[in-house]
Amino acid sequence: MQQLQTMEDQVISAVQDFANSISSGSKVVADMSALIDVTDNLPLSSFDYWERLIRSEFSSALRESSTPKWKVWSKPKEFITWLDLISWDGYRREKALRALSGAAPNAFFFSLAVRRLNDWVRWTQSVGQPDGVSKL
Repeated sequence: MQQLQTMEDQVISAVQDFANSISSGSKVVADMSALIDVTDNLPLSSFDYWERLIRSEFSSALRESSTPKWKVWSKPKEFITWLDLISWDGYRREKALRALSGAAPNAFFFSLAVRRLNDWVRWTQSVGQPDGVSKL
């Protein structure tokens, strides 16, 4: 039980750090290395739990670190990341699938991409399939 709590704390910390680096206003690309290291050690047998935890923490962290309401003239930059594969928004999930290039950083992120092949939003599901696969 203690080990699960420690893993949760590490995942939450890595997700929050990643979200903060995205919304920092810096022109430097956000660093996912801590998140990759942490997700490397997650058991895929509890994949659904970790996906929900990460989705919830990531969206909360992005909401908390958004630009102040009084800066109406500044439009925040939209970054598409691997974590957008589990976004609440189907359009972001689709954009994330389209933006992927290269290999997944680890088995966890590969599993996120594979899960999109079974996405409930049909269009997002079809984006992840190769052209030769027939669409039902």
